[in-house]
Amino acid sequence: MNNPFPNKKMIAYINPYYGTNFCEFFLVLGKRALAFFSGQELSFASDEIQLLTLICIAITTSLIGSFLVLRQMTMLANSLSHTMLIGIVAAYFLHGFFSTNPQEFDFAALVPHDITLLAAGSLSALLTVWLTYFFTSKMNIAQDAAIGIVFTFLFALGILLVTMLSRSSHIGTELLMGNADALAYDDLLLQFRMMSITILIIVIFFRGFFLSSFDSVFSYVLGFSSAFFSYLLMLQVAICSITAFRAVGVMLVLSFFVGPALIARRLSGHLKRMVCLSCALSAIITACGVALSRHLLSIYFLPVSTSALISVLIALSYLVVLLRPSRA
Repeated sequence: MNNPFPNKKMIAYINPYYGTNFCEFFLVLGKRALAFFSGQELSFASDEIQLLTLICIAITTSLIGSFLVLRQMTMLANSLSHTMLIGIVAAYFLHGFFSTNPQEFDFAALVPHDITLLAAGSLSALLTVWLTYFFTSKMNIAQDAAIGIVFTFLFALGILLVTMLSRSSHIGTELLMGNADALAYDDLLLQFRMMSITILIIVIFFRGFFLSSFDSVFSYVLGFSSAFFSYLLMLQVAICSITAFRAVGVMLVLSFFVGPALIARRLSGHLKRMVCLSCALSAIITACGVALSRHLLSIYFLPVSTSALISVLIALSYLVVLLRPSRA
């Protein structure tokens, strides 16, 4: 097979990871990290921006996902990650409605940290949670059935609105599956801020999350409302999903929320160790996924979705963990 890149020297100069295999990727990364911290190299290559952005997303989702697993709210998070499409469509409509030239607007113009997008995503999350609780408490429907009804309805409605409000019925793979190769430095800054805010929230409210996750009655006696922390957790899921959709898409983000937490839960029964282990494992798997994606492109000239590849590695890692005895 012929090399699809005609000017190898030029591309290698722009991207130092061009042509590297899996092991060489980490060798180059180590050399450039040493150069960066010594002040010799002060700029990031595209692969490094992709790697650091995805690691920030992985750590953020792992922190939130640990409590989703403990509170058995993963299916509700799955619903949120898909019904986010309603919020994105709402932001699209508002931007197009107030735009001076709405005919030129498309989904690519949406910025993840745009206040309209964040507000619309948060409202769609609250709508999803409220409808789920309404069917569960008022209509006496089982929670899994209620989630299924709300999830399929809102997700299908989002797809329907996309085809109605846009001139093309093509939604785009970037919206559903992300495009990690198109990430820029602004995306890295956004995800670093998201990670920092998430860490701050978890640290401040750790006791409340801990108590309400294991014993809602006891936590209520101590003054910690289980409902408050459930809504806070869902709001974090919504905002994280909205800001991460450009990188991992609204369909793959669930694997980042749930996978590392399930692996860590299998390996440890201590909450703090589980949370730390989940973050560490997600960062390692993400780095391996980015390196493997570069390996497939460099050696076999096979471009693959980096976020989808990481999701597959997360699933395979969980299967491997399942083969070992459970923690004591």
